[in-house]
Amino acid sequence: MDDVCVGNLLPTADLSITKTRSGALVPGTNATYTLTVTNNGPDAMAGSLEIVDTLPVGLSYLAHSGTDWSCGVNGQVITCGWAGTVNNGSTAPPLLITVRVDAGASGSLINTATVNGTVNDPVSGNNTATDSAGIYTPSYVFTDKVCTTGVAIGSGANPCNLINWSPQVAGVALSGIYITALNSSGVPTQLSGTTATTVGFQFGLSCINPTANAGIQATFSATASALPLCAANGAIPSSWTTSTNVSFPATSPSVGPYSFSYADVGQVELYLRNSLATSQLGSSEPFVVKPYNLVLTDIKQTASPFTANPAATTAAGTRFVRAGENFSATVTAVNASCAASLGTYTLLASIPANCKTPNFGKETTPESVSISSTLVTGLNLTNNPAIVNPTAFGAFSSASATGSTFTWDDVGIIKLTPAISDGDYLGGGAVSATVSGNVGRFYVDHFDVVVTTQCSGFVYGGQPSPVAPGQPYTVTAKAMNAKGAGTPNYNSTSSFAKSVNLSLASGGAAGGLYVDTVAGGNGAIPASKFLAGVGTVAFSDATGRISYVFNAFPTLPTTIAVHAEDADSASLTALIAGANGSAVVRAGRISLNNAYGSEL
Repeated sequence: MDDVCVGNLLPTADLSITKTRSGALVPGTNATYTLTVTNNGPDAMAGSLEIVDTLPVGLSYLAHSGTDWSCGVNGQVITCGWAGTVNNGSTAPPLLITVRVDAGASGSLINTATVNGTVNDPVSGNNTATDSAGIYTPSYVFTDKVCTTGVAIGSGANPCNLINWSPQVAGVALSGIYITALNSSGVPTQLSGTTATTVGFQFGLSCINPTANAGIQATFSATASALPLCAANGAIPSSWTTSTNVSFPATSPSVGPYSFSYADVGQVELYLRNSLATSQLGSSEPFVVKPYNLVLTDIKQTASPFTANPAATTAAGTRFVRAGENFSATVTAVNASCAASLGTYTLLASIPANCKTPNFGKETTPESVSISSTLVTGLNLTNNPAIVNPTAFGAFSSASATGSTFTWDDVGIIKLTPAISDGDYLGGGAVSATVSGNVGRFYVDHFDVVVTTQCSGFVYGGQPSPVAPGQPYTVTAKAMNAKGAGTPNYNSTSSFAKSVNLSLASGGAAGGLYVDTVAGGNGAIPASKFLAGVGTVAFSDATGRISYVFNAFPTLPTTIAVHAEDADSASLTALIAGANGSAVVRAGRISLNNAYGSEL
């Protein structure tokens, strides 16, 4: 009998599961969990998935939904199955499980779900997802519509839901907020079936992250006065607004609509209480208010003379800093009060104080900002190196931070865009940003030069009178940034290349450079010769050939060093020295040895 090999024929795929919950766990209401299974590969899964969701005491299964999912219930255990194919990097259709929060539920409820499938799963640590939340039993809640009395929130039969507070945007009012009365089972309940009922409410705010206020007060339109500064460390407020009477219509559990606005940022919680029965307390649950926008200002050269960004528009525009040279910028997190002016700010001093969000950067783990670049269009620029040190902003103070070690390492003109470094402000998602105006012109720092001779290691010089150009040699100049790397945008197509002048760093005492029969090296390498940052004049070119002519003839062999500059790089000292091209120049002569014997 031949050998038999027995192995695991199942595909290998790392399945993971996530669980999210909509809304708070309020006794007498419904809540929905969304479970999502992802295949992290490497193989596709073609077969079946099984999710087992064990509900804690206090939650009861009501229903489920999700394409091709089927579920069975045994006490607190919900077992759901799905069959199909989930490719590497894809997710199965979401499974939604709706539960009822029991009227007597209390404490913290932990809901755990586990996934397995017809695969060889090499990573078991991500096969379980857990949601933990405390039971929340207010006398009043905030809803998004007028609720129907006697019908549980989230049941499908009630048009209202708990307000989805997070995320909000600083300075942008959240409207359509209703105050809804709940009975002891957490079900919306009219206060009177025959007449309107007046309740005196007080409102307050709590700061969770950052843990303290920065002097900005929130507003809730049910009361004419601003809310007191938020209580620290997530505590229930100790300072409240004065009592404001609101009238619940007969037969309705809800009154409103109202709006809420907070011009600062962070994670906060809105509270209300019955001023005559302060134990009747309700809140929004914690929610995130993120900046309206991030704005860059004060873009300038870091070193003396601290040139302000000239915002050049063409290759002929005013220069800013050398490619690879440090520049500075300030970023400010703002609210919506100055939305109409965001594109006009170039200096921090011009941003109004009431537009700033002073708690930004004071989070428990401070949020940070990075910047990225885009090429200005219409200039035929092709290379856009990433900003170096993109997160180099210092600590935030009064909503602003400055970085001074940013570099962009090519020539050209760019725009800058700030962003939350991890793309997510306190779980509230990305923050909008104002793209800067033009930044630049960035220009070349120096040139590295290479001289290539026709003869091995030397070239013949010309004679001065009458002028006879020497043997031409090839000169190649490479445009470099301040870190010693090339600048590909320095080319004739983009017009950021300029005519390059050649001079002698050594060897000038014995003679000089010539371009054809013209003395000197001005414009020796025309801008049209540059491609991807490299310009070459070859000894074989028909015109414009470069040579060396001695002042006197004959002369001993002379070592020359050829240096290159354009109009930008020559005007200031380069941040690093360029490499000069060298060659040995000889005076031409012939040597004949004595010969003996017949001429035949």
